[in-house]
Amino acid sequence: MTEPKQVPGDLAELAINPEYAEVDETYTVKELQAELRGLAVAYRSNDSKDALIWRFLDAKQADLEPVEAEVEAEVEAEVEAEVEAEVEAEVEAEVEAEVEAEVEAEVEAEVEAEVEAEVEAEVEAKEFEQITVYNSGAYNLYDPHSRTLFYARKEAVIELKPSITKERVLRNIEQINATRGKVLVIL
Repeated sequence: MTEPKQVPGDLAELAINPEYAEVDETYTVKELQAELRGLAVAYRSNDSKDALIWRFLDAKQADLEPVEAEVEAEVEAEVEAEVEAEVEAEVEAEVEAEVEAEVEAEVEAEVEAEVEAEVEAEVEAKEFEQITVYNSGAYNLYDPHSRTLFYARKEAVIELKPSITKERVLRNIEQINATRGKVLVIL
């Protein structure tokens, strides 16, 4: 074997060549070395895979010059198209997000206003159940749950609201009657 050829310094530019890519995918370093020995091509033991591929393609007289103008034009066109598409997608996404946020805020405000109006209307229109209690005793008595004071020998009305349950009021009246001698009468 003779002295190996000088490898060009721009091996990175050869990587865009389709023949180069095909050889790179097909062969390992050892397979390339075996092929080069078979073609009687000199190579250095410290040659990288890129250098071995260049030597292999050079021995086969492959076109090693990258088609720079065509490749650059294609790459530029692809990059421009991608950038335009990305910018357009970003602008659309921003506009869509803004519109969506505005619509959500409006809908949320409308729903909240409707719910508040319905709740207020229900509370105002709803007549709460009432329990009328007569205190026949000589002393005033107090129901802590409904916060009602039963004046002696008078009637008192307990209005049952959502926070005041009927069962608890009746149980309290029953307890008061048990300790005071049945002085509270439910009318």
